[in-house]
Amino acid sequence: MARLDAATLAEFARVDASGLLTVVGGGFTEVTAIGPAGQMPLTLAFRVVVGEDEETPSFTVTASPPDRSYVINFEGQIPVPEQPKVIEGEYSVQATVSLLMAVAEEGIYRVNLKLSTGDERELRFRVKLTVPG
Repeated sequence: MARLDAATLAEFARVDASGLLTVVGGGFTEVTAIGPAGQMPLTLAFRVVVGEDEETPSFTVTASPPDRSYVINFEGQIPVPEQPKVIEGEYSVQATVSLLMAVAEEGIYRVNLKLSTGDERELRFRVKLTVPG
């Protein structure tokens, strides 16, 4: 059964045509944003391990601020590589989802990733606000 192997939040991430994942500013747990009416772009980067004879799973991403005043929902299908590199009956697939979150308050923001197989991960980060000036 396909399983979630790794997930991180990053300032920027992408997967190239060969399947190579590039992450910039990844693994953060605290950010400073211009607020209280700012927006913060971020990317969820993750890797799924799939059995050689399995199809890649679908996934759902939800993201919300501390007060849950809004929820971002995204559903997708993990792409199937053209020529997966199978190791001991499994192969890995990297994927990214870019989000733009409204930042209205300080606190703990949450991004949840759930595979159709039931495997899931919650990533949290603290937002501190700064006023331009």
